[in-house]
Amino acid sequence: MTHCNYGTPEKLARYFENKMGNEERRRFERHLVECKNCLESLLLLEKDLFLMHGTPFKRLPQHLKVKNAIFNLSRNGLKLVRNILDLNNFTPISYAPARGQDLREAKGYILIKNKFSLEIIAKEKRDFMLEISGKLLEEVRVYRGDRLIDAIALSKPQVVTIENLAPGDYSIWINGREFVSFEVR
Repeated sequence: MTHCNYGTPEKLARYFENKMGNEERRRFERHLVECKNCLESLLLLEKDLFLMHGTPFKRLPQHLKVKNAIFNLSRNGLKLVRNILDLNNFTPISYAPARGQDLREAKGYILIKNKFSLEIIAKEKRDFMLEISGKLLEEVRVYRGDRLIDAIALSKPQVVTIENLAPGDYSIWINGREFVSFEVR
C-alpha cells in the first residue's frame, strides 16, 4: 500500500480477523470499494495466510467483488449494460432455433479467454443458460453469489451446458481458477 494512509497493515489484519466494530467495518468496506491498493492488499493477505496455514478465504461482501460484465435479461434476450474487461470483451452472438422447436431466436454473448469460451444465452422465459468449452477443460464450478450451484469434473474435454439459470451474480471457475464473474439482472 504505497499510496494509502487509511488502510494500514494493522487495520487490514483487524478487518480480516473480524475484530472491527460494525461502524468501523462499514467505513473500511466503503474505503475498500474506492481504494484499489487496500483491496489488493487484503486479497494478498488472504492468499498468503491460506498458503502458509490453510486459513480459509474470507468471503468479501458481494458489493466488493469485481464483476467483469453486467447484463439485463428480458424476454427478447440479453443486453450488455457494462463490460469492464480490457482486451477480452463479451461479443454478441445469435442462434436460430433448431428445426421443430417453438422458440424465437435466442440471443447471447460469448467470451473467449485463455483457450476457453463461455456463452451466455437468453432463453424464452426469464432465464438463461451457459455453455463452457475448451480443449483443456477439466473442471467447472459455477457460483451464484457465494453459493456453489454446479461443479463438474470432466474425464475428457467437452462442452459443459448449465440451463435454467435465474438472474443474479455469477462467478465461473475453470480448472481451479476464476475465469469470469458477471451479473445478470
